[in-house]
Amino acid sequence: MFDFTKAEDPPKEQKNSFISLLMGSMYPGITLFARDVNLPPELAEKYKAGMIIREKGFTDTTIRFGGMVTSCRYVILSNHMKNLAMLENGTNWGLHVANKDAHFKVLGQVTYKGKTGIFLLHLPDDETWKAYQTMEFSLDKELYEKAVSRFQAKALDAPIPELAAREWLDRCQFPVGMNDGGQFWPLEELPEQWQDPAMPIYPPVFVKGDNKKVQYFQNSVYGTLYKRVWKESGYERQWYRLDSAARVWLEDGSAGTEYEWGSLLYVREVFVASDPYEIGIKLWDGGMIHTEFYAGRGADCQIRLKGSRVSRRHACFYYDGIHWLIRDVKSTNGVELNGKKVRGKVLEKGDQLRLGDAQILFQGSFLQVTDGAGKRTFCFPGEILLRGAMERQRKSRYRGCLLGGAVGDALGYPVEFMKEDGIFRKYGEKGIQTLSQAGNPAVISDDTQMTLFAVNALIRSASIHCNWKENLLRAYQEWLGTQGDECCIRDDPRPRMWLYEVEGLHARRAPGNTCLASIRRTAGRRKAILADNNSKGCGTVMRAAPYGLSVGYDPELSGGEEADAVIKMAHVDADFTHGHPAAREASASLAALIWEIVQYSPQRCDPLEEVVYHCFSSSGLLKKAVGLALDGSVPDLEGIHQLGEGWVADEALAIAVFCAVRYQNDFAAAIRAAVNHKGDSDSTGAICGNILGAWLGEEAVKQAFDLNCLELADVIRTIADDLYQSTEGLIPELGKDREWDRKYRRE
Repeated sequence: MFDFTKAEDPPKEQKNSFISLLMGSMYPGITLFARDVNLPPELAEKYKAGMIIREKGFTDTTIRFGGMVTSCRYVILSNHMKNLAMLENGTNWGLHVANKDAHFKVLGQVTYKGKTGIFLLHLPDDETWKAYQTMEFSLDKELYEKAVSRFQAKALDAPIPELAAREWLDRCQFPVGMNDGGQFWPLEELPEQWQDPAMPIYPPVFVKGDNKKVQYFQNSVYGTLYKRVWKESGYERQWYRLDSAARVWLEDGSAGTEYEWGSLLYVREVFVASDPYEIGIKLWDGGMIHTEFYAGRGADCQIRLKGSRVSRRHACFYYDGIHWLIRDVKSTNGVELNGKKVRGKVLEKGDQLRLGDAQILFQGSFLQVTDGAGKRTFCFPGEILLRGAMERQRKSRYRGCLLGGAVGDALGYPVEFMKEDGIFRKYGEKGIQTLSQAGNPAVISDDTQMTLFAVNALIRSASIHCNWKENLLRAYQEWLGTQGDECCIRDDPRPRMWLYEVEGLHARRAPGNTCLASIRRTAGRRKAILADNNSKGCGTVMRAAPYGLSVGYDPELSGGEEADAVIKMAHVDADFTHGHPAAREASASLAALIWEIVQYSPQRCDPLEEVVYHCFSSSGLLKKAVGLALDGSVPDLEGIHQLGEGWVADEALAIAVFCAVRYQNDFAAAIRAAVNHKGDSDSTGAICGNILGAWLGEEAVKQAFDLNCLELADVIRTIADDLYQSTEGLIPELGKDREWDRKYRRE
């Protein structure tokens, strides 16, 4: 990797690739954090826009924004703060911490009605922070302006009581990046000894060994550490910091070691005495930056090539931090580089590639592609990697939304009709906590069942370009069949949807009478009719989340039509079964919130309460839910009781929003709060799970609950992936994917 702090610039095309990788790690999921201090004006003035600072100690911050009781607020933009809120003992600070030796870039400073805001961008914890000494990104200015607006909107609000308490203010009394004398810390001073007995060590990320030596790699507050042990002598080396970039060589760097082509690991180089060992490690948590992409005919290829001699996955382009490489992935007709067949090769500017009957000219920062049909296009590898990172993040939101909803449903189902004293008597003073307590497996209810059938209808409609409303009716008629009532499908000659064949869905789990009766009325019909009741039960909102996932967003083309489409679809769905306006509006509200989170503002620049306010500025009950969530003096149960029990749609959504906003970075705490009450526990849990699963992604759901205990987890994960593929326009052509045709093109 190039050292961007030196005077000599790297080649432009390699710098562009590095920039894309850097942006892909820095900006997705960026969030605002606050740290309030009483800082004298002469010290505040030292923070100049563009400067880089380093904080020697841990940097305590909060994700909760309220009014200020101090003179100054550090507003820190970060996507890699450590969330320690779950370790708090009732303090409700929303504690997030930056590691020791964190670097920050000063974006600017403003003073608003006597309050000063200093805006810092939290730079990567590895050596790539140095790039910001000589590089600027236009996105920084956009984020800065948004952060200033947020600061001004909140600075004069009423302070959050917990964050005005002496205990919190004492934790945050010191300035960021300065010593007691007001001098900035040197940028690269490092601790003298990396191995600190008191240092918290996180789980190993990579272990490599053979019969002679063992190598360990661990993530710690100091970065990634390396340890080497010789078994035959028992000699143990010290921990070493992994500091500089290197290619991926596995084993121990000895002669004949094969290069690990296509590895998804970013890497560091370690020097032990005078002997260099190059090793592969994983640097990124969850949304790790992948450094490869594929070219071929397949829908999963980032470069799609037409041609009779092009394989489905023909070749892989791979970036090792310094070079772009090409490798053949067992294609039928091979890869030619400058007229010679190669298995894998480092690429140089001007190289000509032939993949079957497609041609690619490698020009460093871009590729000129001519496929077998003669179509010429240009693409930019660095942008492909960045786009891939964003796509993986969004795909994780799809899975998180549907799996999260199922988890909340399954945890709440056993306690749905129980009073609170009964819940706490059976499960302990904290109530039901784990999926294993809910059953083996923890079963889903009608909430998740109907949600999955709605998803099936959406994907099928997109796959065969048919009337979505008719497909939705058909899906719900088949769901009714899984509940033991085949009145709507008994005489229907059409093949059943694939979900109907999933045995686990043929289980009656307290389905709502309103839904059952409304769908029975459609027997013999292929067109929906409006519900003839005045019910405002939560049977609509509990199944509405998929509509927020089913419509993509393109800022270049959007005029607000996508959000309107989401709302209309949720209205149509609700009208099938419930006649009260409150039921249809709650359904539309949840769908709109999911769309806002996943499609419109996936960067999470604002906390969840701001997103809710943006979506529902006119909803009194939802505004009340947010206000209660942010009031730390209100216990969970008291807040829920003030909102209702969740049997009706607007109350169910309000309770879910209350729990999601209060615990917006702690999926487990949110779901537990959402189900341990005397109301409609599985529905409030499911809706909360939809919201927070979409907000945090699949990884947060997996870390919070053991999905091996969840009924039909694999089915839910599969259909979430299919919905993502459908929404992104990646539906396979007819006849190209037998499994897709089997599931979604049955006639």
